[in-house]
Amino acid sequence: MAQQRETSVWKGIQLFLSPFGFRLYRNQRYKGPIVSGGKITKAWADCGLGGDGGSDLIGYKITIITPEMVGKKIAIFTAIEAKVLKGKRGEDQKQFINMINNDGGIACFAEGEKDVKKLLTGL
Repeated sequence: MAQQRETSVWKGIQLFLSPFGFRLYRNQRYKGPIVSGGKITKAWADCGLGGDGGSDLIGYKITIITPEMVGKKIAIFTAIEAKVLKGKRGEDQKQFINMINNDGGIACFAEGEKDVKKLLTGL
């Protein structure tokens, strides 16, 4: 059986979580030379959010809060690092996910829907 591609993992997670109020966007990380006109330039790019550990999917979860704020919404920052089966979890990725969770956001590693279902409880 062929191994699932990471692209399939994060697209599946986006589709699964969307009806539950999650708005997740692809965070394409790239660090390397800039190519212009088919030639590698001396310029250097460092793109994407969250530095070296920035997750594959970032965004927010729509949440309605406290009785005194009935009807108002708050967005909870969300980051999901999509992995293929047994994919390597880098130290910088672990640090990023821990930082988001410690600061009150929602973040995890996920190989698919089964790993993100836990995000739906208690929110």
